[in-house]
Amino acid sequence: MIQVATVGKTVGLKGELKLHHKTDFTDQFAADKVFWIEPNKSLQIESYKRQSQVVKFYGFDTVESSRTLINKEIYTTIDDTRENCALGSGEYFWFDIVGCEVIELDEVLGVVGDIQRYGDTDYLLINTSKTLVDGGYAKLFLVAYDKQQLTCDIKNKKIIASNAKVILESS
Repeated sequence: MIQVATVGKTVGLKGELKLHHKTDFTDQFAADKVFWIEPNKSLQIESYKRQSQVVKFYGFDTVESSRTLINKEIYTTIDDTRENCALGSGEYFWFDIVGCEVIELDEVLGVVGDIQRYGDTDYLLINTSKTLVDGGYAKLFLVAYDKQQLTCDIKNKKIIASNAKVILESS
C-alpha cells in the first residue's frame, strides 16, 4: 500500500473534508475511485473538487460521520497507481526506485532506502554498502535525483551514477 493523502478537517455541513496530498498524481482523486484507510476498510470518493482539494466519500453525509476520518491516512495499491498515474519519459515511481543498487564505475555504492523531498528536489537516501562502511565511509548519504547524473534501470533494480562517490566521500 502507498500513502497518497491524509484527511484534514471538515468543510461545510454535508460531510466534505479537506484532503492533504502526499503524491504528485492528484488526477487519481476522482469520483468513484476507491482508496483504503486500513487494510480491509475502503472508501469510495463521491465527489472531489480539485482546486480546493475537498473530497466527499460515499456514506459520510454529515459533519459528525466525516469527523471520524480526520487525520486518517489514505492509501492506494501499487497496481492501482500503475493503472491510474501516467508517467512521462524518464520518470519513475518512487516505489520502483527504492531498493535499487546505486553503482558508479562498476562499484556498488549502496542501495536506495528511501526518497526524501526538500523543496523542489528529490534526494535518494542511500544505505552505503557494507564493504564501503567497513572501509570507513558513512552508513547513509543523500544524492540529488538528477536525470543527467543518474541512469535508472528499474527492470534490473540498478541506478548508474556519476559523482555520487564524491558525495559519499564528503559525508
